[in-house]
Amino acid sequence: MNTAPKERELMTRNTIRHRNMMAMVAAGLSLAALTGCGTNSTAAPPTSSAVQLTPPTNPPTPAQIAEQQVTPVVQHFNQVVNSLSNNPNQDPAIIDTVMSGDANTSFRDQVRQVQQQKLVRKGEGHVVWVHLTNYNPNAKPITAAVHVCQDVSSITSTRPDGTSVIDPQRLNKNMGVLTLTNPTPDDPAGWRVTEATYNSRQPCDAS
Repeated sequence: MNTAPKERELMTRNTIRHRNMMAMVAAGLSLAALTGCGTNSTAAPPTSSAVQLTPPTNPPTPAQIAEQQVTPVVQHFNQVVNSLSNNPNQDPAIIDTVMSGDANTSFRDQVRQVQQQKLVRKGEGHVVWVHLTNYNPNAKPITAAVHVCQDVSSITSTRPDGTSVIDPQRLNKNMGVLTLTNPTPDDPAGWRVTEATYNSRQPCDAS
């Protein structure tokens, strides 16, 4: 039997099959390459973060600066008053750190009265808020006036016999008016209370 024609036919089919597979592989690689290119070409461009512009703020006014300076002085003044009122036998020199002028003299007199009358004071007053009501940078020394709301609800003061010296109509939160001066304008620590008046019956807003 002559098998040559069959062998040639088989070789031809194998060659065609091999070429078809190579073509499919090549097509697959080309598709993969095109797909990769397509993916890269359609990638979303990087987004830039939005720039947040901060609106300009106005610098504080001289009065606002003064209020910022005197507020901690008023709070320290309140602490000194609490300390010496509850313990009048301590060194009164601490008064000079927060008071001068009439306020200094008047408070020293009050401390002596507490000692002489042997009053017993307990509790502390707390500053609720401080509002600047007047500021005069041209005065010599420069002057500021403030309204102070204080909470005195925890304060008691009694005589040796146990009777109270507290005004029965005293409000738990009442108003004070303080005048402060500063002979050294460039030094915020130079502020001192020179006048202090509290009205135990004048209410103040707690806000």
